[in-house]
Amino acid sequence: MLTGLANSELYARVNNLRGYIVSGGDDLKLLFYNLDTTTPIKFRGSLTKNDELRELSIIPIVNNEPVVNNNLNGISNDIGQNNFLFNVSKSIISGLKSDFSIKEKHKSIAKGSSSLMVGSNNQLSVTLDKKYKEKIKGSFIASANVFNSFVTAVDEIIKNKQGQELVKVLQSIEPRIVDINTGLNGAIRVDIGLDSLIPINVMGDGIRKLLTIITTIYDSPNGILLIDEIENGLHYSALKSLWKAIIAAAKRFNVQIFATTHNIETLQYLKDVVKEDMPDFEKEVRFYTIQKVASDETKAYKYDFEQFESALEKGIEIR
Repeated sequence: MLTGLANSELYARVNNLRGYIVSGGDDLKLLFYNLDTTTPIKFRGSLTKNDELRELSIIPIVNNEPVVNNNLNGISNDIGQNNFLFNVSKSIISGLKSDFSIKEKHKSIAKGSSSLMVGSNNQLSVTLDKKYKEKIKGSFIASANVFNSFVTAVDEIIKNKQGQELVKVLQSIEPRIVDINTGLNGAIRVDIGLDSLIPINVMGDGIRKLLTIITTIYDSPNGILLIDEIENGLHYSALKSLWKAIIAAAKRFNVQIFATTHNIETLQYLKDVVKEDMPDFEKEVRFYTIQKVASDETKAYKYDFEQFESALEKGIEIR
């Protein structure tokens, strides 16, 4: 959301990416902690470049709908007439409004608003702030998406004569690959030394996952890539090659990676790759774990690389 400040469609897309299709006001409540719509959602993020501070507030647009009490007897007044009880406690969300701002060195350089509204038949409509043009390329790879066919991105890589670099990355998981091409009907095919090229869709999950990640990095220069459950679809033996390829591509194209995992081997291989093969990258690695505290609130704990390495060596539970 912070990489698409003016795009209120993202508020619905968050749960769509999890496989739950948002279709109305009650679904929009799911964005709020404990379904409490009385407290706006607030995000704040800073970028080291230009000392930029981004802030986003998401406020529910609520209509109070009267509800007839189901007590059929009602309450009799002094002249014997029945009065039915009405409540105004049922809050109906008719949409979400967002306000956003960007400051550089405490000076405001951009601000605006957008909205996501629920219309008839629970259809969602988006009103974007057309004056604001996003500068950051933000991409997200959901855990369930083992493979997305980024034909355009692969085609662009080949046109820029970087196809062999992509081949070298893929060879870290499948050494037989010697070439990659795009063809008709949105097909990406690889040469593994057989009589004909093979659609990459029928290759292993590791190849498809790696291609999805690497092409997204190529397609997001100077941007941000978020990867949910990064190890999904991969055999543990491919994790070291995966991290090597990701870090190398991220460094080349200046892409910041946010990756989540519950897998301890994934964390161990990240530590090993950085420590053994890319020690200059230690200062670029941060690890966060989110835990519930006694007050039933959640708290994030941050580790630099040295603390991260120590926690793994001591067997501290950090997943």
